[in-house]
Amino acid sequence: MIRKRAVQRDMERIGSEGCYFLSLIVAVERELDSELDIYAVYLASLEAGAIGEDCYVYEPQNILDTYLGGKWNVSKMPAAYFASEGDIVIMRYERKDGMKTWAHFVLADRSGAKVEYDPYGTSKTVSDGQLVSKRVLRRI
Repeated sequence: MIRKRAVQRDMERIGSEGCYFLSLIVAVERELDSELDIYAVYLASLEAGAIGEDCYVYEPQNILDTYLGGKWNVSKMPAAYFASEGDIVIMRYERKDGMKTWAHFVLADRSGAKVEYDPYGTSKTVSDGQLVSKRVLRRI
């Protein structure tokens, strides 16, 4: 069988543009206490319309619905938001570099206040930028 997708290009997109997507996957893994196959989740999420080919996340709740069960809701909250019990918090940082603004998503710890997982490892956008908002996912 010959693969029909350009796997290398998909992996490049996940690595370069998938910080929100990868943060969601790690949040699911944290809840399940087991690892997922990132590429399989990418393909399933793409097929479900939860993400675009470029890893833009259209329906983050769909990923949690699929892998954690139940129904989930996502809200965009200010940077000062304090997490409630059961919240999954993804933090959005921005860093300005001349005329360019860099944005990066990371998974917060269970308190919603500290970075638990940075898909880039140690992102300059997190270390030199500022927290601008939070995406809060909550089971409904």
